[in-house]
Amino acid sequence: MNANSTTSSSPTLSRTAHLQVSDIDGLARLAVSGVTGITDLVEHLHGTILRSVTLRRADDGQRTRGITGLVYRSVRGVTGLVGGTLELGLGAAAARQVTAKSSAERIRTIAILNGVLGDTLEARGNPLALPMCLLHDGLELGPEAAAHIVPAGGKLALLIHGLCLDEACWDGDPEQLDSADLPRRLADQGWTVLRLRYNSGRPIHANGRDLAAMLQLLVGKEDTSVDQLAILGHSMGGLVARSAAHQGIDAGHDWTRRLDQLVCIATPHHGSPLERIGHGIDRALDISRYSAPFARLGKIRSAGITDLRHGRILDVPNDAAPVATRMPPQTRRYHLAATLDADPGSLRSRHYGDGLVPVPAALGDHPDPARALPLSAKNRHVITETGHLAVLRSTEAVERIEAWLNE
Repeated sequence: MNANSTTSSSPTLSRTAHLQVSDIDGLARLAVSGVTGITDLVEHLHGTILRSVTLRRADDGQRTRGITGLVYRSVRGVTGLVGGTLELGLGAAAARQVTAKSSAERIRTIAILNGVLGDTLEARGNPLALPMCLLHDGLELGPEAAAHIVPAGGKLALLIHGLCLDEACWDGDPEQLDSADLPRRLADQGWTVLRLRYNSGRPIHANGRDLAAMLQLLVGKEDTSVDQLAILGHSMGGLVARSAAHQGIDAGHDWTRRLDQLVCIATPHHGSPLERIGHGIDRALDISRYSAPFARLGKIRSAGITDLRHGRILDVPNDAAPVATRMPPQTRRYHLAATLDADPGSLRSRHYGDGLVPVPAALGDHPDPARALPLSAKNRHVITETGHLAVLRSTEAVERIEAWLNE
């Protein structure tokens, strides 16, 4: 969905659905593309072996020739025919289906799928690709409709989830007595709480660009009722928020002058070591022409995941190079980190952190001053003995965020 478009709120539906016809359509398309991808992989490996036997140049291309090539082309042709037939039939059925409210389980599953393959889903027009939207009390709203729910002089908090997650990640766990509920606590203090749902497999800069345009429609007008705007981003959500602020400034958006606070929670500002390890494995497989076809399997992961290698938030050619990112001068920034260890300064905290993000990366520290994001001590905090997802429900974390927002 284009961020400039407006989605009107839909009426609450009494029936919930774990699976819709459009989901079956999307899954069928994925299955067809999967067969085609495996066929390409096998032919590439087959061609590599043939070239080594016949001493043919290794750069002749991955396609095989003769009868062998005919077999592979036939597999692709039949697969495409079946896929086209399924797409026509399921697409027509989806158009006739009565829309039902999605169950939490369905949204959670699709969010995971989007995190892994979201850019591919969007590029192929797959109905499983999640459009960016705002939610208030579980209802999807367009930005202009959402602007009307904020009372005059009101406080607006926008919550942005991380990779492979959905908007429900912010809710407390009713089965745990010590589980805090940040959205409810903010609402009790007079904040209007909106949540962002987005395709976390898209490039971070693309989500940041669309979010900036959406925020311009939401609070960019002179007669906006929002007096205080705060954005809270968890993990990748913090990177999306930073990207939106930078691109909003470049575009001359008025909303950036109303951004009072930005809270980044367990955000890999300088990248995730797990993604760098995955990239290293890909490069090692590429060394040999026999293992190179298998490197393609590792490269299936989405652009959103690969952007986490170095915390890439802008569309620049070299994501490892330091890039000066902009932030509105009046915006107060806060970084909250977590670690599974009891000591925030331990070796485990520095390299492993909350299980996904090391403490220095979450705080914005970096040995290269050009990449560091310096903040005062009162604007940084580390939660100990807490994991990457558990930090959202940590009482200590929620109380710290509340104190920051009330400064």
